[in-house]
Amino acid sequence: MQAMRRPAPAVMPLLAAALSTACGGGVWVGGTWGDDDAPVVTVAVSAREAPPGTVLRLNAAARDDGWVTGVSFYRIDGERAVLIARDRDPPYEAAVAVPDDGRASLRVFADATDDLGQVGTSAVESVTIR
Repeated sequence: MQAMRRPAPAVMPLLAAALSTACGGGVWVGGTWGDDDAPVVTVAVSAREAPPGTVLRLNAAARDDGWVTGVSFYRIDGERAVLIARDRDPPYEAAVAVPDDGRASLRVFADATDDLGQVGTSAVESVTIR
């Protein structure tokens, strides 16, 4: 009786791919299917001027070459970004109260996160406090 020869190591991946495809499986080569860019996000504020205590609406538009998993809204206090809210479902919205602490403006921005964890950040929008 003759012993069966084992296929050469270089043939093994091709053999595995052929068997997988034949039984309904697929061949995954790797990669991210074109999702290699961070999301793009813009933020809009419901008013350009407002008195202290006013509640303003923030709206964000976000897009990605994969999918957006959520948008976070921030207020800038001095040199710090303070989280206002997170929204995981479009339309992406939040509310922010205009502070009554003597500042001359309220500055806000948003960031969007995609399915790969990449983050895109909007430009900062300012509201004059009058």
